[in-house]
Amino acid sequence: AKIDLSGVMSQVPAKADEAIKLMTSIVDDLSENPDQNAADPRLYEKMSGKLAAMLSERNKWADVEAVQRKHVAFLEKKKGPEDESLPPVMHVLCEALARQEKWAEVEPIMRRARTITSRPAMDNVLAMSLMEQGGDEKLEEAETLLRACLAQIYEKMGPDHPNTLKFRHNFVNCLEKTDKLDEAEELLRAMLQSCD
Repeated sequence: AKIDLSGVMSQVPAKADEAIKLMTSIVDDLSENPDQNAADPRLYEKMSGKLAAMLSERNKWADVEAVQRKHVAFLEKKKGPEDESLPPVMHVLCEALARQEKWAEVEPIMRRARTITSRPAMDNVLAMSLMEQGGDEKLEEAETLLRACLAQIYEKMGPDHPNTLKFRHNFVNCLEKTDKLDEAEELLRAMLQSCD
């Protein structure tokens, strides 16, 4: 009933903060009393994800970070440090860190997530972290990662898909930071045609 109530309340802007408090108490209770997860082993994960989404909608990135750090710790304890369920949670954690411009904290988390499983979206976040931190070595690695991401995304979605355009935009930013302006210009001109 508490879960349903928090879901309904979250739809009413005036009650959003109250819904977040209620969902926070549910998540805390589930993490402190794992026996309550018996009927649905993924209950904590679902509720933690909902809480993170509620907080994200309100741009409460420090709170999203705290929720996701607890979620990572919960999964590590319950399923082990190499479980496949960790990278998506780590990815959301890194998005919260990025929104707070904590780029140096993003890098080790994404590197660890990539040892479990590698996806272009995670490589993209790692590359953004490297670009924001700067330095020749980090920029070079970011460029290499983004070139590989684009190759995978082109093959999977094609050059004109909206997700591909996001990756291409990040790659252009990387090229600008490494003073490869001719290639950046060429990509931007191609992107303008794709946007049409």
